[in-house]
Amino acid sequence: MQRAEYKRIRIKKVDYRGWNTADWEFTYRESGTKYRTIDRGFVVDESQGYALMYTAKAADWDGKSRKDTWATLTKTFEPKS
Repeated sequence: MQRAEYKRIRIKKVDYRGWNTADWEFTYRESGTKYRTIDRGFVVDESQGYALMYTAKAADWDGKSRKDTWATLTKTFEPKS
């Protein structure tokens, strides 16, 4: 079995629509390929919490497509009412 080789980049509180939010960013290796992930966790009220997660190959992380996709995901998310 191959080890995941997890490496934390950061866990940091971020400003996101006024909700209690943190981004957890990390890399890991799976089947010889290195990936990078951002996982945004947040609490919107007393009974609802969410996470938005995006993963891409680490070699492609700085590309425009990844940045555009993450921006769209975070701008268009709406919690269940």
